[in-house]
Amino acid sequence: MDRRQFLAAGVGGAALLAGCYEGSDDDEEDPTATETATPTPTPTPLALGIAGVSEGTDGALVATVEVVNQSEAERTGTIELTARAGEDRQTVTREVTVPAGETATVALTFSALTREAFSQDGSFPTATVTT
Repeated sequence: MDRRQFLAAGVGGAALLAGCYEGSDDDEEDPTATETATPTPTPTPLALGIAGVSEGTDGALVATVEVVNQSEAERTGTIELTARAGEDRQTVTREVTVPAGETATVALTFSALTREAFSQDGSFPTATVTT
């Protein structure tokens, strides 16, 4: 087979494969397709944001968080915040009750982490509030 025949065969083969994908323009419906219901998102009544960090007793890291109640009823939830400073991690949990449409400010103390270590190489890998 010379080069021209090889290239012609390659282009022809590519053209044959071009229509072999599910997104073709055929009007026929796929008999194996099933209808998938789109889930309705559930609104989260409580939202969490980190407002800042400070130094507490004995240099401990203190994180101030704000919990916003986006519902029309009082809500109680559990805050779970993990702080990392270098290789050290600590998770703190706290229950909070927030009136309808209001914001609660909560200070969480990480007794095993210092503000100084956090400022050098720290982050909050996880921050959640669940109801």
